[in-house]
Amino acid sequence: MTLIGRMIEPEEIADTTAYLASPGAMSTIGEILIADGSYSIR
Repeated sequence: MTLIGRMIEPEEIADTTAYLASPGAMSTIGEILIADGSYSIR
């Protein structure tokens, strides 16, 4: 389990990936985005 109380759904990872591939993410440079539903915070 994660802090959000469930495992993250594949669609939620797809949303993050779609954002990063979009023109709106052009200014997102040099960042590490962890999209794991808070699993890594445990």
